[in-house]
Amino acid sequence: MQLEHDGIVSTRYHRGAFVERFDEDTVLEHHELDGMLNGIAFCTRGRQPHTTDLGQLDVLMRSLRNAKDSRVFSEIC
Repeated sequence: MQLEHDGIVSTRYHRGAFVERFDEDTVLEHHELDGMLNGIAFCTRGRQPHTTDLGQLDVLMRSLRNAKDSRVFSEIC
């Protein structure tokens, strides 16, 4: 229902759900919104970092930088 509300899919009675066509602007809009929400979450958490959190983030960042394959990158995230 949320995807239909966002215009990503449409449902047709007794036919199913279908992915709608979308253009470059739609993809950029969703990507930008996702980035902003993640940025807010990380900034909020970053105000009171714990030593263990910082160590885990360091390991995660190194893994992401070394990922050569997009599948490996997405598995890390």
